Amino acid sequence: MGILYYVLDPMCSWCYAFSKTWQKVLKELPSDLQVVYVFGGLAPHSSVEMPLEMQRMLQNTWKQINSQVGVEFNFDFWKDCKPRRSTYLSCQAAICGRLQGKEYEMVRAIQEQYYLNASNPSNRDTLEKAASNIGLDIKKFSEDLESQDVITLFEKDLQLRDKLKTYSFPSLVFHSQNNYFPIKIQYNDAQAIVDDINNLNANSYC
Repeated sequence: MGILYYVLDPMCSWCYAFSKTWQKVLKELPSDLQVVYVFGGLAPHSSVEMPLEMQRMLQNTWKQINSQVGVEFNFDFWKDCKPRRSTYLSCQAAICGRLQGKEYEMVRAIQEQYYLNASNPSNRDTLEKAASNIGLDIKKFSEDLESQDVITLFEKDLQLRDKLKTYSFPSLVFHSQNNYFPIKIQYNDAQAIVDDINNLNANSYC
């Protein structure tokens, strides 16, 4: 049985751009393929406001994604929030979702709060709102979010990211029989991705 690793960060704008295509891919994957989410962590915890130059760069990235992929962004974020280069807490929030059986649902809920509702996912209250929106046990979520158990799980994800040698997000890696095969990300072509995965999965039995 093959394993498909999806390496991502909930606050990565290109991961958000890939989300609709990824959901199409999920529906077409073979039932014997295990999907494993790996939260790669774009930026460590920080209380420092993002420099203006980086804010402008990211706004340009959003515009580029909108033009190339067609996903929508709420640019009110940049005037309503004080953005920080800090994504580790959102990764830990996604792992809290994993513990309650709603891992990717939590990623999507974070993306919705960030990119559509212009709320800051570097902040605990935004993440708690996202968790509540998908029906997580909010008491457990809040207790788990910065717990040592969740931090340890996140550290294991970071180690796995290093093992997979994936440092750009999103990334897909197919693993079978001690071999690792990167899958080309195609933001508007789910079928091409599915075909690549199916070919590798079929060959893994040869």
